[in-house]
Amino acid sequence: MNLGQVEDYAVRALVDLAAHPEARVREIAARTAIPGPHLAKVIQALARSGLVETTRGRSGGVRLVRDPGEINMREVVEAVQGPLRLNRCPRRGQGCPRDPTCRLYRFWLEFEERVVLHFEQVRLEDLLQSCSATLIQVELR
Repeated sequence: MNLGQVEDYAVRALVDLAAHPEARVREIAARTAIPGPHLAKVIQALARSGLVETTRGRSGGVRLVRDPGEINMREVVEAVQGPLRLNRCPRRGQGCPRDPTCRLYRFWLEFEERVVLHFEQVRLEDLLQSCSATLIQVELR
C-alpha cells in the first residue's frame, strides 16, 4: 500500500464536498489547493466507484451520493488506488501470496487486517468534524 498525493486529493475533495454539498470542480480546487486537472481525474475515479455524482453543463457540479457518515476511508482510498494491500509477495504469480506456510504470513495478515479495519472505522464525517474543529482553533488564535 502506498498512500500518496492522489489519495490525499481524494480525501481532501470529499471532505470539501461534505462541507459544501454541491460544488463545481473549480470551486473545490480553489478551496483545497488541488490542481484542476488532477482533481478532475480524482473526481472521475470517485464517480466510477459510486461515491460522487457529477452533472455536466453550465450549472453542473459534483455531489456526494451518500451521507458523509456512511462513507469510510477504505472506500475512498480503494476508489483511487484499488484494494488495500500491504504486502506484495514476490511469489504472487506462483500461488497464493498469503500462503499460510510462509513465515511472515501471520504478521502481514494481522497487520493488514488492523490497518484495513482502521480505514473502515474512519468516516468522512469524522474528518469533516476534525477539520472543522482545527479551523475553529486556528481562527481563535
